[in-house]
Amino acid sequence: MSEASSARYLFELSTGSFRGSPELSELVGCDGRIYSRSEYLSYVVPDDLPLLGRSVNVAIQSASAYEVTYRLRSADHAQRYVKERGSFHHAGQERRAVLLEATIEACETRPDDAGAQSSDAIDALTGLLSRHAFLSKLESLLEDPSSRSGVALVFLDLDRFRLINDTLGHYIGDGILREIACRLSSVLKHDDLIARSGGDEFLIAVRSVSGSSDIRSIADGIRSAFVGAFVAGKERHVLTASIGISRFPLDGITVDDLLQGADAALYDAKQYGGGGVSLVTEGARLAAAERFCLELELQDAILNSELVMHYQPLWNFRSGAISGAEALVRWEHPRRGLVMPLEFIPIIEKNGPLMRQFGNWALDSVFSQLQAWQRLGVRTKVWLNVAPIQISDPGFVEEIISRLFECGIPPACIGIELTERTFIDRDDEAISVLEDLRGAGISIALDDFGIEYSSLNCAYRLPIDTIKIDRTFISGILSDQYDKSVVGAIMSIAAELKASITAEGVENIDQYHALREMGCHDFQGFLYAPALEPEEFFEKLQRSRAS
Repeated sequence: MSEASSARYLFELSTGSFRGSPELSELVGCDGRIYSRSEYLSYVVPDDLPLLGRSVNVAIQSASAYEVTYRLRSADHAQRYVKERGSFHHAGQERRAVLLEATIEACETRPDDAGAQSSDAIDALTGLLSRHAFLSKLESLLEDPSSRSGVALVFLDLDRFRLINDTLGHYIGDGILREIACRLSSVLKHDDLIARSGGDEFLIAVRSVSGSSDIRSIADGIRSAFVGAFVAGKERHVLTASIGISRFPLDGITVDDLLQGADAALYDAKQYGGGGVSLVTEGARLAAAERFCLELELQDAILNSELVMHYQPLWNFRSGAISGAEALVRWEHPRRGLVMPLEFIPIIEKNGPLMRQFGNWALDSVFSQLQAWQRLGVRTKVWLNVAPIQISDPGFVEEIISRLFECGIPPACIGIELTERTFIDRDDEAISVLEDLRGAGISIALDDFGIEYSSLNCAYRLPIDTIKIDRTFISGILSDQYDKSVVGAIMSIAAELKASITAEGVENIDQYHALREMGCHDFQGFLYAPALEPEEFFEKLQRSRAS
């Protein structure tokens, strides 16, 4: 390719905008113009992505031009070497790089540093180190006397990246992962280590870390890689990452110690939402160890029948009788006694296979109990909490309906409770599932209403029969005007949707009277009964119907 026909592209670092010349498309053999950097990077041989990223980084830091030779893999899978020359336009008093202008030419010579790494040492998608190679290099690094000044291990996890894969497809997601790899390489020093650990997780080892200012600099540098939007096709995506950091030798002297510490710190960072950064603490380590032990014990708990279902009655304001129950799991731990769900449900929800196993157990437990009560001549409605991962399973609706048929239970005896989190990543798909469930005669309730993400606006989009007001608003309904106003607003929404209202956490008679006057339909709470064992609930249900 001659200079006259050189391919060119412009890349705006702050916005993610990318514009490739027609010759760039010709170079890689694709149809149409290339409009995103992630698409162009998909043609770069993965082994060479770190080389390209580091060359760009050096040029940014030194405010200079750069030249780098790497390999492109064309649409017909043929490889060719190209030479890229780039320069930056700068702006502001800090001379911040804002626009990359690059020229690319085909070349015949093979550079000495291309393809130097063996295939088992690199991640095939991004060209970064493989996890195995990274850990091996990290172990050698920790043994190096020069590392005594300090090493930081960074565990990075993309926030809500699954949404991109699920909505746009893995091809787009893979392209963005390649661009992230290139951006991360560009903000690191040449002797730092970086690997794609798996999925949307990355590991980074940074040398010469001696104090808190170095840690802040590392976090700021990594965050800067996510400043510009990621462009996929014609869409722009703003991504964030949660970051956990452990330090050698302060937080451990072995690779395993540092990994466990960084993982514990990442868990803490995730609690702050997107973009959180956390350092490992002794508290985080202990909490992580306890979570791990509980996770292992929970797998045995399901097999050993240590989990039991209790039933909290729902009372109708108008009739004063029990209108149904909410099924609430309890763990009869062999050593710790009765463990409440707040201690172990969050652990289950973060483990997909365990969540599915637990979900199947919960369905079996509730359907078996309804069948047993039905044999005794009593039918009642039971509300069952369902996690987002269950809704996303393709066979969930068919599974519920087939269980109803096999057990001979009317669909009106089952209600499904979901929180607004269910609709954050899979809005349209979740709504379709709910519509199918309602079409089969199963009731749908929106649980913990008012404390989640879209709150009041959420209910208008969803096919629901019941809104459950969270206990945090009920507790302040007598003394806090805001809480009372929120409850009133929820009542108005429910009336427009022709949905019933259930109040959670009713604990005293004054709350009861206030909610009844406001027009609430049902309630549950310690005022009348906590969650009961099946036999206790059955007896209370019979007394309620006899009175």
